[in-house]
Amino acid sequence: MKYRIPVEERHFIQMAQAALKISLRKIFKYEELADKASKYEELLKKNNKRRTLPKAHTTKPLLLQSIWLR
Repeated sequence: MKYRIPVEERHFIQMAQAALKISLRKIFKYEELADKASKYEELLKKNNKRRTLPKAHTTKPLLLQSIWLR
């Protein structure tokens, strides 16, 4: 069963504007979230590249190496 409620045009416009504001906020939040996710992915890639780079062959910590060189 459907009911019809008389609404003045100005109230109808206000409700439509409020709905648009909510939907636009959601769109911008999703866009911001997508930007942050892509930045996070880039940081992960950079971090993984650093881990996969070959490291110098050092068996002793740097402090011990400086002591051994004296």
